[in-house]
Amino acid sequence: MNMFTYEDVKRAFDDTLKMGPSKFVFEERNYLDFQNPSFEENIEAVVGEKPLFSNLMVFWIKAMAMMLKDDCQVAYLKGDYKIIDQTTFDNLITDYKRSLTKPLKHSYNFTKHYVMRNEWNDIILMAENDQVYYLFNWWTSA
Repeated sequence: MNMFTYEDVKRAFDDTLKMGPSKFVFEERNYLDFQNPSFEENIEAVVGEKPLFSNLMVFWIKAMAMMLKDDCQVAYLKGDYKIIDQTTFDNLITDYKRSLTKPLKHSYNFTKHYVMRNEWNDIILMAENDQVYYLFNWWTSA
């Protein structure tokens, strides 16, 4: 399976945003939900039912637009865009959720896993199964 590219995202960005609002399940944990608030960690998790999105790239654009609200620009969607294995995905999620004092509610078994961005202060992972797309974003403002 080939992963879409940032060039694909740039071409589809405006038309995808014109599709109108999408329905998501959204969870957010801010720095007060972590063991050490001074680290200024945040997590956002977004779930979208697959039939509501034509493909993974549309979910990516729409989920990021929802999280960024009125400040969504195509440049914010630039990233690594790599397929990863389940072990890598699980390890990354576990590492970034480890110090949460209030766990995330949603847990799924995924069949495909992706890293969209992997920077020291911002990591975005996505995954999918037959029913849903999932986006996990850990970031810090420290």
